[in-house]
Amino acid sequence: MCLQGVIEPQFGNALFSEYEDVSNRQNIVDKTRFTSDEITEVVDGLFSVGRWHKVHFLWRPNLRDEGDNHLIDLAVASNADYLISYNLKDLMSGDLIFDFEVLTPDDFLKAHKMKRG
Repeated sequence: MCLQGVIEPQFGNALFSEYEDVSNRQNIVDKTRFTSDEITEVVDGLFSVGRWHKVHFLWRPNLRDEGDNHLIDLAVASNADYLISYNLKDLMSGDLIFDFEVLTPDDFLKAHKMKRG
């Protein structure tokens, strides 16, 4: 959906670094049918269609897992409608309430399909 221009991913430095790190982990590469080069091409494509944001304010401490706070910071900085992740437990553990919805990729796709008909 990102590569088709249906949704626009939002990136900041921390999320960019996380994507770079995770997409190059051997245990991740081993779980796919794609080569490392193919994974890099897809991630680069995702980066090329995303919108980049500088995060100027940190909403910390907020989440139980400090390593996830950068996602909240980016969602606020980008004025996101959705934060899409399988990590609902940690992302919904914060004390602060924000104006975006936290959904799994599956739930986002179901909701988006229903809206598109």
